Amino acid sequence: MFIEQIFGTALGFILMFGYIGYRRVAGYAFFVDVALGALTMWMFLGTYSGMIVGLLSSLVITVFLQLYRRFYGYERLELVRKKGRMLPALYWTRYEPEWRVRRRPSA
Repeated sequence: MFIEQIFGTALGFILMFGYIGYRRVAGYAFFVDVALGALTMWMFLGTYSGMIVGLLSSLVITVFLQLYRRFYGYERLELVRKKGRMLPALYWTRYEPEWRVRRRPSA
């Protein structure tokens, strides 16, 4: 019974991340983890089993975001100054996952 509630809540939030974009949500994983941890704990406030469901569903979301960052990369909103423009503008900057970044062998 708890398993369905835990994964149902986590799946609901993960599917909603798709509207924003998984890479963009993964770029701010810390803030999303803290906010969703507090939100799920508040949603199931009242019983001991509800708090366990809230805590474990936020844990599932945290694991999903960390795995997504590692395998697919993430995006962050940054101020970028382009040539020919007076003021910097906000752009989404993509960061590739660590395993895809080719490193030169050290000599």
